[in-house]
Amino acid sequence: MSKMLNLSLLIQVLLIGSFLVFNWQAEQAMDKSGIGNVEEWSHLNHLAGISINCLAICWISTFILILSGRCIQSKQAKLTIALPPLIFIVCWVGSFLI
Repeated sequence: MSKMLNLSLLIQVLLIGSFLVFNWQAEQAMDKSGIGNVEEWSHLNHLAGISINCLAICWISTFILILSGRCIQSKQAKLTIALPPLIFIVCWVGSFLI
């Protein structure tokens, strides 16, 4: 179970990273005034949406796996559930500050 939780955490962090990269690239493709490449912006936003949806599916699947394995009290299970949303929120808010 430990290796599976490590793999899930790694996948979730990679999905967060891909969301942030695609979102940043979409912002570079078109600025707030509407000048830019609309097709590229739309494509990159679509990829960012896929990343965030896959992240949600992976996080919920991990939560169900932990509940079914009854290892909710382990430190690693708590980190695997709590760390990805925290990383996502901190990085997403941080992207607005940069």
